[in-house]
Amino acid sequence: MSDLGWILLIAASLPLLASVVLFVLQQRAKFMAGWISVGALTISAILSISSLFLYQHHVQLARDQQQTIQPWAGSFPWMKLSHLLYENTGRLGYADDAPGIELRLGYHVDSLTTFLFTLITLVALAIQLVAVRSMRKEQKPDLFDSIAQVHRPGRYSHFFLLLSFFTGVMLHLVLADNLLQIFVCWELVGLASYFLIGFYREQPVALRASRKAFIMNRVGDAGFLVGIVILFTYTGTLSLFTVREEVTDVLGNVVMQNGQPKKRVDQLGLSDALRVPAKDSHDEPFADQGAEAGQICRVNELRTRQGKRRLEVAERGSHVIVWNQETLNGHFDKPMRGKFDAWNPQLQGGHGQGNRTMPYWILCLAGLGLFLGCVGKSAQLPLQTWLPDAMAGPTPVSALVHSATMVTAGVYLLARIYSVLMPEVLLTIAYVGVATALYGASCALVQTDIKRLLAYSTMSQLGFMVASIGVGGWVMGLFHLATHACCKALLFLGTGTIVESCQSVQDISRMGGLRRQMPWLAALMLFACLSLIGLPFFPGWYTKDGILETLISFSSLNMTHLFLFIAPLITTLCTAAYLTRFWWLLFMGQSRDVTVTANATDVHGLLCWPLLTLAILAAFLVWLPHPLAMDGSWTASLLRQSEPAVVPDGTSGLWSASSRQIAGHYFNTNSWLRPLLEHWHLTPFTLTISLACILSMVGIFLAIWRYQQKSSVPWGRPAGTFNYFLLDGWHWDRVLNQILVRPCLKLGHLFQMMDRWLWDGLVHFIARLAKFVAMAERHFDENVIDGFVQQTARITYQSGLVLRQVQTGSLRYYLAMLAIAMLVIGSLVVGIAYLLLYR
Repeated sequence: MSDLGWILLIAASLPLLASVVLFVLQQRAKFMAGWISVGALTISAILSISSLFLYQHHVQLARDQQQTIQPWAGSFPWMKLSHLLYENTGRLGYADDAPGIELRLGYHVDSLTTFLFTLITLVALAIQLVAVRSMRKEQKPDLFDSIAQVHRPGRYSHFFLLLSFFTGVMLHLVLADNLLQIFVCWELVGLASYFLIGFYREQPVALRASRKAFIMNRVGDAGFLVGIVILFTYTGTLSLFTVREEVTDVLGNVVMQNGQPKKRVDQLGLSDALRVPAKDSHDEPFADQGAEAGQICRVNELRTRQGKRRLEVAERGSHVIVWNQETLNGHFDKPMRGKFDAWNPQLQGGHGQGNRTMPYWILCLAGLGLFLGCVGKSAQLPLQTWLPDAMAGPTPVSALVHSATMVTAGVYLLARIYSVLMPEVLLTIAYVGVATALYGASCALVQTDIKRLLAYSTMSQLGFMVASIGVGGWVMGLFHLATHACCKALLFLGTGTIVESCQSVQDISRMGGLRRQMPWLAALMLFACLSLIGLPFFPGWYTKDGILETLISFSSLNMTHLFLFIAPLITTLCTAAYLTRFWWLLFMGQSRDVTVTANATDVHGLLCWPLLTLAILAAFLVWLPHPLAMDGSWTASLLRQSEPAVVPDGTSGLWSASSRQIAGHYFNTNSWLRPLLEHWHLTPFTLTISLACILSMVGIFLAIWRYQQKSSVPWGRPAGTFNYFLLDGWHWDRVLNQILVRPCLKLGHLFQMMDRWLWDGLVHFIARLAKFVAMAERHFDENVIDGFVQQTARITYQSGLVLRQVQTGSLRYYLAMLAIAMLVIGSLVVGIAYLLLYR
């Protein structure tokens, strides 16, 4: 089947084209800007859905023919350092047969790409359709901003320009096949979010929020850049997937082999560069040497008596072998044969020579650097405080940023780089994710601002996704990303409708009783809330409980990781409580401020269909084709097609044992939970379902009971120190201010003082000294050197004046003077001679 990846390239470029058109037209497209953006995204959505089914047809054909599934891929060299070879000896040299170092631009389309691409376009389309109506006020040439108390021009066209640009860049990020391209799109997404969050730039709170989001993301991106530099330095590649290109002869004709174009490896992907190949071109496996195919090969470096370097496989070796392109193109002993032995030459026949190594701790550092980029983008601890403040932007922006685009980019990147993350890094990811989930859920319990509550909810759900990937739940983490995106977009758009109907009031404590005026919206938002809570047969039940099963199974194998067992359960209870409180305070009971809710109206017309579509999409993602069996879900099977090979086997004993527990529906004998549950014959699945359902119901009833007990004051209103502590996000901004900002400022002031008094003082002292020396030199020059010269001139001049008197012009006078001179000279000579002779 021909490569149809160009369809998604066109689909990703259409929103960017719409943003260019809106930039050119400016105010001339003021009334049509929304529909231009929606039209481009509609075509992108149609193309993405077509590509999804076409690719699945391609997969089915490959399976029927018992062939390897080949993704749609294409790339071209952007920057090439031809024949540059970095040898293991540390010298830079040139060799004709060296493959060279290349930076490439390209795309890679597999099941994960088509799925996320379709999800992003559909969710973004629904949000943009709602934005066409909710942002109509921006069409006015002059607006009065009640918060900033200023008049400003409407920016309707500018809004959709930024929204289209943001969506287009995010789609290109999903398509990118290398870390360089992802990083460029990553930064552009951050730039677009800066402008969107600060769209109401007349409001100081919006400006602060946009700056905060931009700066905190740059902190994470610094780590991302460090990880990229490390990997490129040691592996010579940034490609996530191995690039194979057709072999051509000297005439440029494609070389054919068995009726198919012959292909060679042009550039190794990061996973293939760091993990042991199953065999080389001569079918020589590595398993005999203790290095399993697909695993990281750790070695210790030794020196032979002859001074040659030798590598020996060790389970906890200090270095990792970095494979080169010859690994898949031919023998492993090229092009540096005899430099050192990667394996025992007697057993291996001299093969395996020429591979480089990198320290294991450097590989872990690179993984942590890449994860730090994900921490900033996906709002994980400790770089999470920008996310609630980002609510200062328009509601459609909040819905887009918090559902399937910007904040999920970090989860997507973790999924793509999973194969280069070491067990220590994965464990760090799991702990950060679980801590963030608990943090976000606890803060959401007491929020009174309706949009900030949903922001903390997003943070908590992202923590679940990150933690799932950290413990090997690759499919469940991405599956929950999809269901959460639909439900959270629905909640944000519904919230925007409520805020607009309630005179732009966002305080949930002033609302209530809206179910009578908004029955359809109440039902749709109840569906989304119950899904995120994880009640049985709702979309979130399949995905969130799958994540809980993975976390419980992993932590059950080691009491050291008990936090990964307890924290998710507490978070489940808190999630049920804050989402029930959220919906109950909005729609149940009586209105607590009639002036706010008096004019509330239900969704209708253009607003109704996007919300209904999001709810149906969330349900279909998990219900098709088997509503009661998540394992039979079409979405789960689709995601498994792109699951890295190292995920099912695990990257260590703990990961692989956890995977076997889940797959076999039993607890291992070394699980500390097994003795407790043997009597009831509970499996990881049944234990998870039981605990999740019980805790969710307890959270729901606690929220309802607590609210009914305090009908005059909404439950969770910040009336105490602890409530205020949670309302302020654990004072995390203050913590960061104390441990990072203030020390940096103090250090900056210290450097300023050092610069002012030490360096500037030294420079000023040297300047004064130079000035003094210059003045002394000038004084010496003027008074000594120049004075001597001038005095000599004066003496000469005065002597000339005196001697001038002698020049009379009389011959007698000259003869008389000559006689006198001769007499004087003669007397002197006689006198001197007399003295010399007689004394």
